[in-house]
Amino acid sequence: MAFVVDGYPYQTFKERLTSIPLPKVYWTDKEWRSEVISELRPYFILPKADYATFLRWMNDEFAIREVTSADLKAEDLKHEIQTYRKGPSDPFWLLEKNEASRIFYETAFRAGEWTSEEYYDDAMIVIGYNEEIDEFYSNSNFLEHVLAYFRGINEEDLRNDTPSLYPIRTALAYASNLHAVLEEYSGYRGIQMILRALHTDTLVVSGLNGRKATVSGEVFLPVFRQIFASDDIHMDTHYPEPEDGEKYQLAFTEADGKTISLTFAGGRLYFEERGRFELEEEKQQLSNWILEILS
Repeated sequence: MAFVVDGYPYQTFKERLTSIPLPKVYWTDKEWRSEVISELRPYFILPKADYATFLRWMNDEFAIREVTSADLKAEDLKHEIQTYRKGPSDPFWLLEKNEASRIFYETAFRAGEWTSEEYYDDAMIVIGYNEEIDEFYSNSNFLEHVLAYFRGINEEDLRNDTPSLYPIRTALAYASNLHAVLEEYSGYRGIQMILRALHTDTLVVSGLNGRKATVSGEVFLPVFRQIFASDDIHMDTHYPEPEDGEKYQLAFTEADGKTISLTFAGGRLYFEERGRFELEEEKQQLSNWILEILS
């Protein structure tokens, strides 16, 4: 399984997901069921990969190894498999810990709040396969959604118009799964932007009428560490209400000269086209700090 884009013979799973825009329709919109399919249909993968082919793809992308009887002597792993097992004879694999798989370990087993860069060392992500429904599954929701998307769907399943979302045998189920993948991946990218921003030394704050100020890490890092450590912040990708008030651009400069850009408007911090952090009490704190910096 390889994806050909712009003449290049291969895309990693992250490159593929980055190339797919988040759907404009949101989960709670009345028209979600009809519109999510049409928005994401150009990114469907057809046909569904067979068992052996997909095992090779998983191993190439992340590196996996089959769980052995010796592995099951570890009580934690045995309990994890017993908890998630769908069938008594389902085979299981362990997701190796490497750079490709780090995204799933960080997402499922982060040690601490968003500003933490560590995940629990003893965390284990397992992948199971149930032959009866021909589906791979995992104790990582994000990974399970990723696997379901990249395995693909058959043409005959796309013509199935039943409302069932699992197992994935309809266009709606496949589009819903892909929507979840994109939301989860957007959230992961947002957290990565936070972590990168908190390792910068310079911030340029810009407002209307050419107002601009450059501040050092000694000034801005304590403020943003406090904001992003709050339990009140949450991420979303729903189109927000029309914005009131002024927009402020926040450009964090990394050591290699790359810039991390956030927009603060209407009490929200935007990190991509539709990705944003919803601030609660912190929005007034940040607003006051920016006005002070630009005064």
